[in-house]
Amino acid sequence: MELAAAPKPTTSQFFSDEDADIIICADDRVNFRLYKVILAKASPVFEGMLSLPQTPPQTDGEESPDWIAGKPVLPLSEDSHTLETLFRLCYPVEHPQLTQLVEVHRVLEAARKYQMDAIADRVRVTWLALAEDDPLRAFALASTRYWGEEARIAARFALAKPVWPLEALALPNEFKGIPAGTAVQLISYHRKCGEAISIRLNNQAWSTQLYDSSACPHCLGKDAGSSISLKLKDWYTSYLKRVLPALIAQPAPTTVTDPALFQESLAHTFGSLHCDTPSHHIERSRQITQSLATELERVLAEVVLDLEF
Repeated sequence: MELAAAPKPTTSQFFSDEDADIIICADDRVNFRLYKVILAKASPVFEGMLSLPQTPPQTDGEESPDWIAGKPVLPLSEDSHTLETLFRLCYPVEHPQLTQLVEVHRVLEAARKYQMDAIADRVRVTWLALAEDDPLRAFALASTRYWGEEARIAARFALAKPVWPLEALALPNEFKGIPAGTAVQLISYHRKCGEAISIRLNNQAWSTQLYDSSACPHCLGKDAGSSISLKLKDWYTSYLKRVLPALIAQPAPTTVTDPALFQESLAHTFGSLHCDTPSHHIERSRQITQSLATELERVLAEVVLDLEF
């Protein structure tokens, strides 16, 4: 049985200059006609590769696959879409818009491989924006590439998303490629974050400090027995009853500042909010939730995600 002939190389529509002095060939046989000087400036790896002696082979009139029209061909292992994006980011042309985590990961991996630090930094900003919206996919992609820092960032983003408990049918396809142990570590991290936050919020001494203000006559400072002060304490108690269960599912600072939970607690304590509801109560309650969010940032920073890589 004869093997099918390999497809003929094609040339990238973005990089087809006839006067280019190097041809990069992607693993799917797409050629990029480029300029050595630009590649060398963008990447010390390419600079080293292109500095090697390149002598056209002696042939009997047949063109060598390593040379095309008198230009050396450098084969790379990346696909053409990844390389095209990478080259467009370092060339003086319109830069592509990256909108998919999968392509961002591939480009970021290539940029790091070829030590294109400026491009890697730029692409990582895009990765962060996309990872926050799709943290489980970002975690899976980072884990399969053994990127510990990115995996931990994605795991932290996942705390603020309604993705717990993990359901097999709702998981991104990329999640199937990570080891079971890594998935267990992610679940354990989520549980530890919830426990750490619960311990802090259930600490009565810390909670009293949170809303104590001796400089304010309306709060729980010198007028701790006033009706206004007690109302504020009632609000905080009602708020904790609502926010603690929510933090089990989403142990993140954004949970404690959720407007719905805040309004429910106010309505429970003061009844229907109306014009004569003390505005100080509302403002002070908001300050407390913001202080809570700040404190929870510190608590979560102390929880470590252990990874196998």
